[in-house]
Amino acid sequence: MKYKGWIKTHKKLSVSVLAVFVSILIWIIWQPPSWYEVLETAKAERSSLENVVVQTGIIKPQVGAIVKIGARTTGEIISMYARVGREVKKGELIAKIDDRDTKKEIEELQMNIAKVQAILTKLRGSYPQKMNEASDDFKQKRAKSDLAKLQYERQEALLEKGYIAKNDYDRAKSEFIQADLDAAKSTDSLKRTKIESVGDIKVAEGDLALLKHSLQRAEIRLSYTNIISPIDGVVTEVSGQEGETVVTGLQVANLVTVLSPGKLDMWIYVDETDIGRIRKGLEAEFTVDTYPDKTFKGTIDRIDPQPLVKDNIVYFQAIVMLPKETATLLRPEMTTHVKIVTETKKNVLTVPNGAIKYEDGKYVVYFVKTGGAIEKTDIKIGIRGQQKTEILSGLKDGDVVASKLIIKKRPKKRK
Repeated sequence: MKYKGWIKTHKKLSVSVLAVFVSILIWIIWQPPSWYEVLETAKAERSSLENVVVQTGIIKPQVGAIVKIGARTTGEIISMYARVGREVKKGELIAKIDDRDTKKEIEELQMNIAKVQAILTKLRGSYPQKMNEASDDFKQKRAKSDLAKLQYERQEALLEKGYIAKNDYDRAKSEFIQADLDAAKSTDSLKRTKIESVGDIKVAEGDLALLKHSLQRAEIRLSYTNIISPIDGVVTEVSGQEGETVVTGLQVANLVTVLSPGKLDMWIYVDETDIGRIRKGLEAEFTVDTYPDKTFKGTIDRIDPQPLVKDNIVYFQAIVMLPKETATLLRPEMTTHVKIVTETKKNVLTVPNGAIKYEDGKYVVYFVKTGGAIEKTDIKIGIRGQQKTEILSGLKDGDVVASKLIIKKRPKKRK
């Protein structure tokens, strides 16, 4: 009897142990695998999302913002007013080159002009008198010729009737021929006087015009001795000093460099993988290291079609024209940290960026089931923001995913 009781007791104990073992096995099956360790979770929820491109840029002067001012004449620098860091205005004198030779040339030209002007005034004054005298002489000789012709014709008629001697006729004819010849000479003299007077005046006028032209050129050369700033700006470099001699040749000798601080652009180096999302008119926000708490804004004006290769990476330059109030705070060659919002969506399903993994050529998340089990789920994504990513399919609103997850190596099976 004792033996049978012991068997019954042993069977009950075995059943109890088996039940506990099965329970433990079921619990192990429903628990997350030991190679997953979830550190943080997040819910899939609807929110607004911005697709952002983050790149690096650099501040550059605009075309025409930096002007290298040179000298177009040879001579000694007698005054240098420019100093590095000094502000200058458009039209301000910043340097002076010796101008004594040019001034002497101008004085000589002015004296020669005065002489020619006096000659021209005299010629113009005497021209009417000469023409009047020549005209009077022509009229007198033409009248005398007409009278001699009339007398000759009368003598010819009387000779035919036999009323006069042949000698009287010959004398009248001779006087007519001489008077007609004198009248012809007077005509030529009148024409010659007119031509000569007009010619002398034109020659004098030509000499005067040539001298005035030379004077203008000399005055232009004199202006070259005054080095003037063509823009408002700040002096960034002074290459010439007082006492130095400037020699101009095929190239202009640069003396002073002026920068217009309000004319700056930002060149954004956009990676070739992102350039398809960048277009003209997009707003760019950026910061610089010297103002870490200040955010600047600008609009993309153009995109350079020519690529730039740096460290075997292809970039394209997006150019942002900076407003004057922004440009005055910045300096050329400053590095910028740029954020460009390329697309905005509202009320879309999102999860934190850290929850999305790229495995075996597709995007996945680790879905946390009720009870703590982990399931890898394929998803399709839309735009990616700085913190969250749009979920197009694979999850629904309220689903919990692992935002921080450690994936351990699975234990190898024993052979």
